[in-house]
Amino acid sequence: MSQQINLDQINDHTDAVRVAVSQLESGKVVAVPDEVGMMVLALPGQDSAVAKLTAMSEALEHSAQVVAIPHFSVINDFADNVSGIAMKLTRRCWPGPVALRVGCGQPEGMSEDWPDAAKVWALSEFGRSFFVPGQAFSNAVLGELSAPALGLVVAINETERVNTDDIHLIVNSNENRYAEGLSVVRVKEDEFEMERTGVISDRVLSRLTGKVFLFVCTGNTCRSPMAEALFRKMLADHFDCQDDELLDRGHTVVSAGLAAYPGAPASTEAVQLLQADKIDLTSHESQPITEELLFHCDHILTMTQNHLDAILSTFPELAGRARLLSDSTGTGGGRDVSDPIGGGMDEYRRCREEIEGYLRTLLEQQTST
Repeated sequence: MSQQINLDQINDHTDAVRVAVSQLESGKVVAVPDEVGMMVLALPGQDSAVAKLTAMSEALEHSAQVVAIPHFSVINDFADNVSGIAMKLTRRCWPGPVALRVGCGQPEGMSEDWPDAAKVWALSEFGRSFFVPGQAFSNAVLGELSAPALGLVVAINETERVNTDDIHLIVNSNENRYAEGLSVVRVKEDEFEMERTGVISDRVLSRLTGKVFLFVCTGNTCRSPMAEALFRKMLADHFDCQDDELLDRGHTVVSAGLAAYPGAPASTEAVQLLQADKIDLTSHESQPITEELLFHCDHILTMTQNHLDAILSTFPELAGRARLLSDSTGTGGGRDVSDPIGGGMDEYRRCREEIEGYLRTLLEQQTST
């Protein structure tokens, strides 16, 4: 009989994570909760466990084979030459109910050293399917393992058909599940297609592959909100669409501040100044920079060199995506857009005109390709 752990009956899941990790690394099969049902796990070096997992997969019609990893960055250890659009989807879909099939259709990276049964797990002619679960406990287990796990993601309506005789430990939770199941997306170079439709639809997937522009200042109440609003209007005018249709045109524009207080309104001067452009800033609420936000963005445009240095000193890997707003080439040499706070309406007007000039260059660059 399988050992059972109910997460809803314990406050601290630390010991439960340790138990699951211990069982997996001793060669057992473990089932953990997942946002679409359950995920049954085994480690690639454990032949008996992999054989049991394979038998379960063959008996379940709507399950999905995946290699389960704790973070999007780990995918580069197992698939070679992951494309730019694939990496964009890993940042925006994970953690979450989406598996991405990438690679060349044969064992790559660390998986080349796996036993034969594990080498072909989740592998097809279109590549291998990878998954970062959004369920906190499952992700915590994966983060403690010494190797990635082979996972069988079972939809909620098929969990009762799972043969639990071969599962040593079952971890349960009554968290809500997505009845639509796991979405599986094939990605090759700069193209993608839906292999299996689930929680994420084609429309949502198309939105997730669009461009995200982030404007950064200090408090997110003056310069960056004006830049965000002005650029949104420029894009809407260019595409001859409404502001709220930009997402379907593949463009998202946001702003944030390095020292922003969450929920602060735009400055009175910024609101009044942009009214002349028929732009309403009254609903703006400031937000601080977060790691998640930064890594979701394709273009990070800062008002000053200090803003840029602060971001790159913490996340040097963003060097290819972050630059000064004034640096149209991205090679350095731009100038700061100074803070207009305290300078009165004339200073705000000067700041707005300076920002608008840089934005027109940005628009030309982005819409001419």
